Parts: sequence; C-alpha cells; structure tokens
Amino acid sequence: MITGMHITLENTAWSGALLALKNAAEPKAAFCKRYGVEIADEEWPCQSIPTAIISADEENDEMEESGFSEAVARLGIVVENAPSYRSKGDLREIMESALKTINMKLTGIVPGAALGTDRERDIRARKKEACIDVRTFIGMIIRCVLFHNNYHVLKNYERSSQMIRMRIRPVPRDLWNYGIRYQAGTLGTVPWHDIVTVLFLKDSAEVTDSGICFRGLYYTCEKPDPEKLFRKAGSAPEKPSRQLLAYYDPACPDSIYASSADGALIRCRLRNDCSSFAGMSEAEVNDLMEQDRHDQYKAELDEVMANAVLEQELRKQIAERLNDKKS
Repeated sequence: MITGMHITLENTAWSGALLALKNAAEPKAAFCKRYGVEIADEEWPCQSIPTAIISADEENDEMEESGFSEAVARLGIVVENAPSYRSKGDLREIMESALKTINMKLTGIVPGAALGTDRERDIRARKKEACIDVRTFIGMIIRCVLFHNNYHVLKNYERSSQMIRMRIRPVPRDLWNYGIRYQAGTLGTVPWHDIVTVLFLKDSAEVTDSGICFRGLYYTCEKPDPEKLFRKAGSAPEKPSRQLLAYYDPACPDSIYASSADGALIRCRLRNDCSSFAGMSEAEVNDLMEQDRHDQYKAELDEVMANAVLEQELRKQIAERLNDKKS
C-alpha cells in the first residue's frame, strides 16, 4: 500500500522523505483535489504515520547526518534495519517494485521521458518533445498510485483461509483494511502541531506593514494584531520582533504556519494580491518570479534604449530648427 508521496524537482534528499511522511499523515481527498483528481476517502484510506521505517545498512549514516532519524524519533517512529540476509533481496524488491512499475508505465507514454539507455544526444532530442507541466505530472502519478492501491493484484500474496472466505481481494487497499480491522493493525497518529514542526520545512519570515513576507510572497494572519502575537517575551511594546520562524510545504505554498512567541502555530494564508500563485508549487512560483525579474529587466533595458533614441531624435530636431533659424 502506498500511503504517501512527494514529488520534487530538487535532488534526492531526506527532507523529501519527511514531506512524503507528511503526505502519509494528511487526508488524501483534499490532496488529490489540489491536482484535479476527485476521490472518495475510502479510495485512499491512509491518514497516519508508520510506527517503524525499514532502512538498508548503507542508508543509516545518511539518515543520521541529515537529521532524518532524529526527526522521525520525535514522532515516535522507530528506524529499523532490514534483516541482513534480505536487505538487498526480496524485501527491498517488494518495497520498490511499485515505484518501478509506475516509472515504467509513465516512461512509455509521457512525451519527453528519458530512458536509462538514452545517449546525451537522444536526451536533448526528447526534451523538445516535453508537453506537460509539473502539476499535470503529479496528477498522473496520483492516478497511478490510486490504480496500484485499488486494483494491483499481488499474485504471490498468500491469503489466509479467513481472508479467502471473506473474499478479501489480494490488492493493497483490501489487505490494508483487513489488517486494520482484523489483525490488530495500529495506525500511528500524532498532533498536527508535531506534524508541522517535524515534517514541514522551515525558514525565517518577516512581519512587515504589508503582511508577513515569506520567500517572496506575502501572507495575512487570521489574528487581528500579528505584531503582538509574534512579539518576543520581555521585548518593549513599541519594538515587536520583526522576524519569526515559519513552517511550509514547498509543494503547496498557499499557506504557512508561523510560530508565535508562546510556541503556538498560527496559520497564515496568501494575501489577495498574491492569490495568483495559489495552487502552485514553490518551484513553479520561483520560475514565475524569475521570469518576472527577467521581463522587468528586459523592459527597463528597452526603456533605456528607447529613451536614448528619443533624446537623439529630439536633439536632431532641435539642431535642424536652429540651422533653419540661422539661415
């Protein structure tokens, strides 16, 4: 059962794994709707965190250095090593086979997809065939995940006699629901505050007269006086703190969670004049901002050149009139 996912244009990092865990813990109907996929809650009945994560031996050092192990430990998640005799065998293969299947399915039909056997020249040629954006691609991945969870038959799965009598299909969703109900399956749940502070990314924001500025976008706070809310304890009333810590999901910057002076999380939403960025990922927002800066620079350069031509033309006309007057 695929319980969560995270797709990014960034290089592979354990911060992406934390965001995949965050997705596993959130309701899926709202998540899918964000990418144009309408589902009922029972089609993806996963809204929890795991009690344990299985890792390979060679990943342990990376997990420790990145802070991943420490982060998930705060949520009560135990990191376990795969059995030594299976770490690179069938157990690893089972966990990754679904992802390989999805990759193969899309590689065969998505224009511009690069194959592992492609030469550099072929890859450059395939890039010209690309025709879908990141949002559409994520929607396609979601549909593949839904297919896997609801219809993929696990041919080698041995069902018990009880499961056969109850006609439990050997598909991930049916096995998930059966395990939760009849085999003491336990779902890990933690307060949303902990989900945000542990699994979301964090960065500094600034309280300004125009709102809360965060990574180039402006947000409004639901509270009437954000400056009082974020004032540091013991600071002078006339000098509230202008910097604050904010938690965000790069896949959806529609809202952020600001940490107030008393440690509470305050949800802040995009200001109305920034609403055109709603529904975009941070990568898409950055691309648009970069394009805007480029267009602004080009427009200013055109203005300088046009002004030079205008001034030259005006001087030329004045010179002609002066010559006419002398003559």
